[in-house]
Amino acid sequence: MANIFYSQTYTGQPVTVQEFTPSTRAAWVTNMINALLAAGWSQISGSGTDRVLGSGTTPDNLKYKVRIWDPGSGNCARVGLRNWNETLLNDGLGMFCLPGGFTWKVIASAYQFVAWVPGSTAGRTFVMATAPKLEPAVNYNITTAAYLGSNDDGDSNTTGRVSLRDRTYCGGRVGMVLNNDALFSGAQDVTRNLLLYTSAGINSDFREWIDGSRDVLEARVKFHPTTLPKWLGYLWDAMLVYAVMAPDQTVTWDGRTWISLTANNTVDNALGTVCLLVS
Repeated sequence: MANIFYSQTYTGQPVTVQEFTPSTRAAWVTNMINALLAAGWSQISGSGTDRVLGSGTTPDNLKYKVRIWDPGSGNCARVGLRNWNETLLNDGLGMFCLPGGFTWKVIASAYQFVAWVPGSTAGRTFVMATAPKLEPAVNYNITTAAYLGSNDDGDSNTTGRVSLRDRTYCGGRVGMVLNNDALFSGAQDVTRNLLLYTSAGINSDFREWIDGSRDVLEARVKFHPTTLPKWLGYLWDAMLVYAVMAPDQTVTWDGRTWISLTANNTVDNALGTVCLLVS
């Protein structure tokens, strides 16, 4: 693989990587909360298996909160997004995350987390949240930017909606905040969801270098709650490899160790594999 990585998207902080195998909603909530606290998040309110956590403050002065809770019934634990002042939120449209005795992996920093079930792209097995690294060259006042997404289609449906587990864009349940605007939806296509920048080339060249290596770029993101999205910045501690890769594979690049998140993405217009930094 080749290319210059956008080094400012490294948090510069240790990344928390944890696995847990919850059999109950409460166990999923407890383990998820513990992982985020270990990554530098703080407890804001609540107790036990219903808590609101606050992210760290990014170098662009962005921060947000998530509620993680056991609803007391059903199959899934829930995760909801809110702005820091808690004036923009809709927990009724929170993400559904299935314990099910599955082994979950969490990769988290103080600004972002991604949690999923390795080996599965079924519904209710992926959730992520981020306050992205803003592009410093862009002249636009952003005081709040936060995204939460999952691949679920409700508490009981095993069907997986589109997410970074199988594409370079999301098309499922979403919560997002940008300045004073917000969107919360149970199912939202890419026109109002998160999209990564990708350019697969033409004639199936897959952005291949002359030595056979594949192109690598920062994970550039766009989302907007009220209009067609424009590019905002970048996922933290992530890269996009212009190649079809199996998921959950260890990748060594730039002197660091990564894991492939995206599973065998062969969609031509969005070809690419998201890889997350683990050490």
